[in-house]
Amino acid sequence: MTLAAARDKLREAKALLDSGVDPGETKKQAKLAKQIAAANDFASVASEWVEKRKREGAAPVTIAKMEWILKTKLCPFIGGISVAEMPPAQLLNALRKIEDEGLHETANRAKRVAGQVLRYAVATGRAERDTSQDLKGALVTAKVKHRAAIIDPAELGRLLVALDGYNGTPEVKAALLLTPMLFQRPGEIRHIEWAEINWEAAQWETPAGKMKMRHPHINVIKLSPTALVLH
Repeated sequence: MTLAAARDKLREAKALLDSGVDPGETKKQAKLAKQIAAANDFASVASEWVEKRKREGAAPVTIAKMEWILKTKLCPFIGGISVAEMPPAQLLNALRKIEDEGLHETANRAKRVAGQVLRYAVATGRAERDTSQDLKGALVTAKVKHRAAIIDPAELGRLLVALDGYNGTPEVKAALLLTPMLFQRPGEIRHIEWAEINWEAAQWETPAGKMKMRHPHINVIKLSPTALVLH
């Protein structure tokens, strides 16, 4: 520090003392405010929010999606901005970059994730409002893609006959035959475990660890005698 700068600092300190303010305390408060601001940037609050969701028992796949969106799509552009001063235009700019990749559904999901982080910031006293709400209608709505489906009874009959005549491995054939009986996703049928079958009640009971909401789930569709044999 130059002599002239030191004299300026001295005059400022004397002025504060004359007005009844402790210069040392003012410096401490300014440093504390700077530290708080640094800890309240979007990336830090987002990380804290993800840890909270983990403690609440959110499914690993849900956590993985949140972290991917935050780390690759949002934080590189808005991670250093304070949650208390998040400009809607800057958040929109980050979301537009996702849209430019043609990922319209991902952009909408990223907006929802950003909103959850900002609402958490509001709830913990670090922001006044969720500015993502100002972006309602700003993003392109993803088009619904309808999956191919058999709606003709005769076509369904031919499919069932084809499944019955499948000559592949027993495991694959059992999964194929169970699908029209249970109406579950292929991945869920593929991961059925013996311990999940309640033979006495003839029902399939999925444990909490496999459910998104982390609660046990009992399939409402009873297992028919044929389904039990296939299991």
